[in-house]
Amino acid sequence: MGLWSKIKSFFSGSNEITVNDIQVIDRFQFDPVDEGDTITLKKDAHVQLEITRYADINKKGRKKHKAIMEIHFGTGFKTNGASVPKKFRREMPAYIAMDDKYAHIYNAAAFIHDGLYACKGIIEETGKNNSSNSKERYTLTRDECDDILRGIWRESRFVDRFKAAIGDLGVGLFAGGSEHWGNDDQKCSALFKVTIAYKD
Repeated sequence: MGLWSKIKSFFSGSNEITVNDIQVIDRFQFDPVDEGDTITLKKDAHVQLEITRYADINKKGRKKHKAIMEIHFGTGFKTNGASVPKKFRREMPAYIAMDDKYAHIYNAAAFIHDGLYACKGIIEETGKNNSSNSKERYTLTRDECDDILRGIWRESRFVDRFKAAIGDLGVGLFAGGSEHWGNDDQKCSALFKVTIAYKD
């Protein structure tokens, strides 16, 4: 999906992945850093997403599939949080430094997004041999990763639908290039794993 498609999605509210629920099971622990500096997790973290994905995962045509995603971060995972331009950080900070359920959900959005981008959206289906399935079944597109970012932001209660969509447009403008997609200079993919379990 290019920028024009993102703009149309902004007005229509359509997306490939809808985040229905998020549970931060093992919370993010890290030392506060200045905006834009690298955040390093001090302990393992675990997030569970309940999603609806519109995709062709069985080679039988595109349809909606409900699924549970388990996202695991290892100690030492590095991220810069939400890479928001300085003038917008009051509305959307890089991270929220408070031990609060919704603050952890807000932080999860950018942390998960950074991990997915570094890994080019590669996920692992629970109990399946990925090599035997449709690639779409175990690979998220860049736009689906952006859908997850936007969806979690909305669930955090710190960002309303409008701000989440604007943030997503910003990702399309500033973080959608090849310098971010697949860029794993910090080797965070070794400390980041996503599994998915489809319900159908």
